[in-house]
Amino acid sequence: MVEGIKIWIRNIAIFLIFSSLIEIIVPQKKYKKYINLVLSLIFILIVLEPIIKFQNIDVNINKILSENEGEIVANNYELGVAKEKQNELVTQNYIKQLKSQIEVLMNEGGFYIQQIDIEIFENIEEQDYGQIKQINLEISKEKNIDDKIVIKNIIIEEDIKDKADIENTEDEKKIVEQISSYYDITNTQVFVKMVK
Repeated sequence: MVEGIKIWIRNIAIFLIFSSLIEIIVPQKKYKKYINLVLSLIFILIVLEPIIKFQNIDVNINKILSENEGEIVANNYELGVAKEKQNELVTQNYIKQLKSQIEVLMNEGGFYIQQIDIEIFENIEEQDYGQIKQINLEISKEKNIDDKIVIKNIIIEEDIKDKADIENTEDEKKIVEQISSYYDITNTQVFVKMVK
């Protein structure tokens, strides 16, 4: 018991010498209040050390952590699942926004989207995360109405068919160029098919 008190008094004396040295080394006033706060907390711990030992209160951080390890692992797992779900929702919303933007671009040009598929880089760890891999479009010059089927007169002439194919090819090229420049991607990443 007497030996414990000697060690305790020695620790206090060493701390007081140490804290005096710290105050001499750091003379700036703006840091002084923070240093005093930290030194005061350490001093309180040194003064309370024998009381804690006397009452057999064993504050063991490792013991507390090992007791709660299961909870920590479960919380980390739930956090990981939540992050994955969040990334999935962000990706879905991003693709939905891209589709809406492309639809507006097409409608402004007098075209209507029949089918659209967009692929993006979805690995959040990669540098190209969120960038567009590929856009596949099927468009027409007429709005797709599910309730009504529009039947046009069919004229079979080779010249008209070839002319329509040329127009479609030119329209497709213009659309590919428009989308690729709008999203700053290459023309090879955009595929457009004109449907009738």
